[in-house]
Amino acid sequence: TSAKIEGRMKRPEYVAAAVSACRAVLDGREPDMETLRAVFSRSGFTRSYFDGTMKDMQGIRTKDDVIAADGALKTLRRLYEKPYKRHRVSISLSVRAGEPVTAAVSCEGHSLEYSSGVIPERALNRAVTADELRERLSKTGGTIYTVNDVTVGLDEGLTLPAAAVNSIRREILSRLDGIFAGDKK
Repeated sequence: TSAKIEGRMKRPEYVAAAVSACRAVLDGREPDMETLRAVFSRSGFTRSYFDGTMKDMQGIRTKDDVIAADGALKTLRRLYEKPYKRHRVSISLSVRAGEPVTAAVSCEGHSLEYSSGVIPERALNRAVTADELRERLSKTGGTIYTVNDVTVGLDEGLTLPAAAVNSIRREILSRLDGIFAGDKK
């Protein structure tokens, strides 16, 4: 069973309201229909999906609806702008000739090691540098992690595809997700 929340080309507040309503239903609570009505359409809002009637599926949004939704939008904006705890990680990468690239990550007393299976090749034109590897490993994007420091052990004259380094970073951070899963809310 799956559910899809339509959010493409929608305002962030609309997505926040839709996700909050779905979360409420999944938790066995009644969704806030007034907030949904405010961000969707006061003129022609339909409960068809909630009621299972699947009739009168069209809603019309007027300029008055947009103005009337202003208060709800401000409240919803706080839901997705809420900062979340960021965990500081330290990453160690080992790139040795003839050996699989390995990485270790430590964060708040937890340590994990990962062997990628990727074996670096001898560089024909330009070897990868430790600074390039540090830069790639430091990109945490929208995750709950921020990189404190990166240590790189690198044999000279090797090349390692950027995609492999990115994959290693994603893998070690995703392994931490099981430890800090509750902090994503």
